[in-house]
Amino acid sequence: RYEEFLFRMTEAVRKIRIGPPDDPATQMGPMANARRIEAMQRLTKDAVEGGARIETGGVPLDRPGFYWPPTILTGVPKEARVLHEEPFGPILTVAPFDTIEEAIDEANATEYGLAAYLFTGAADTQQRLVSGLSAGAVSVNYLKGVSADAPYGGVKQSGYGYEGGEQGVRSFQILKMVNGLGSFG
Repeated sequence: RYEEFLFRMTEAVRKIRIGPPDDPATQMGPMANARRIEAMQRLTKDAVEGGARIETGGVPLDRPGFYWPPTILTGVPKEARVLHEEPFGPILTVAPFDTIEEAIDEANATEYGLAAYLFTGAADTQQRLVSGLSAGAVSVNYLKGVSADAPYGGVKQSGYGYEGGEQGVRSFQILKMVNGLGSFG
């Protein structure tokens, strides 16, 4: 199943149309700045030097702008920085596992918890993973962005509260209790 998943995910990622944000055909735009490209290169290089393999991507695109392709890494060593830092870029690490509990433990081993993504058709597995993963957002068989009206924020060392939805608005509010309004006497 691992090999089949890896093959299908790699094929899907290779089909993603990368381009400028003003092009309606674009599915993934550029990174925010040159520092993000450098970070992607650093994290990828560190993983590869530790024994990881690049299945697709892994180098900046040769075009004007800050374009980094979706990158899939396999065989990533547990000490690799990409597993312990928030990449904030399109790097996917894929690893086999024997049990759902092992997968949850590995996913939760980081001190960060902004988002988690899982792919399975088994409803019971979906529920176990959603319940067990320590992440502010869990996407099930879904890779698109977050709706603006949904609350979005991380757990553990990720983020500073929530944005989006009612909870996001409330995170910017300061509550104040006021007693006894009206005249005195």
